[in-house]
Amino acid sequence: MKQLILFLAVILFFSSESFSQSKLEFSGGYINSLNSENLFTHTKDGIQGSLTLLYPLTELTQLTGKVTYQSRAFNPKSFSFYVPLVVGYPMPVVTNGDDLKSFGLLIGARVNSNRHHFINPYVKAETGLIYHSDSYYELNNATRMKYSGSKTLFEYSFGIGLNIKLSNSYSFNIDGNLSHIPAEGLVYFPINLGFQLPL
Repeated sequence: MKQLILFLAVILFFSSESFSQSKLEFSGGYINSLNSENLFTHTKDGIQGSLTLLYPLTELTQLTGKVTYQSRAFNPKSFSFYVPLVVGYPMPVVTNGDDLKSFGLLIGARVNSNRHHFINPYVKAETGLIYHSDSYYELNNATRMKYSGSKTLFEYSFGIGLNIKLSNSYSFNIDGNLSHIPAEGLVYFPINLGFQLPL
């Protein structure tokens, strides 16, 4: 929450006249994981949403600051250990859990092409910290127990996309990223659809 308040304060500061060329981008999309070890072991694919501030450095280059939220669905079938309550009828140890929630703050850069009037490609790179709140697992014992955990992990990503101009001020974006979390050895692929508007 503190990170979100700080980011909104930065947006208000950038809203001054000297930053009149800055833009906001609202985006959301689908998260497809290439591997699901460690942090994502007990999750399926998920969704994410983000709010990005784009500050122009040159005609084609922008600095970016992003607040992002991710949710990955809990997957009870990922547990392979069973307790044989009745011979021939095993029952899974884990019967329920919460989705994995993640909140991040990232900075980066975006380089745009300006060859065409309506549709132009761009490349981008981002890096930052994402806080992951692990799922809770409900065990099928005499007394129910829950386990939880959290991690703040460094992440970086590279992506390509298309900017579709509606006017000089408004546009749609669609892009795909390759995101890497080095500490966990994880790679995943967010695909986003965004809408840009001036501050």
